[in-house]
Amino acid sequence: MVAPPAVPSERLTDWRQASDGTETPFSAAGVTVTAHVLVCEDDTLREAIERRTGVDRSWRFFLAPVSNSPPRHPSPTRSGDRIDPSGFRSALLALIRQTR
Repeated sequence: MVAPPAVPSERLTDWRQASDGTETPFSAAGVTVTAHVLVCEDDTLREAIERRTGVDRSWRFFLAPVSNSPPRHPSPTRSGDRIDPSGFRSALLALIRQTR
């Protein structure tokens, strides 16, 4: 389990927490990466834009991810034991895009 990320509440006084979740963005070759993501929205901005335009959606958000992954093997014995870090990066970017 991954603990929630630290969020600077003093900088987010007019914001509200929109979501809080734990996901597994990457799992392969016996390695699992777990991410805990908090998303906060600026409700003041959202309400002001909705009053003027009638459009209600998230315009600005604060994303705070934290992940936990096991350490790499110091010297893999087989080529299949190597972990491709680009797979983790792609999975994390996909997770971030889903929160938009």
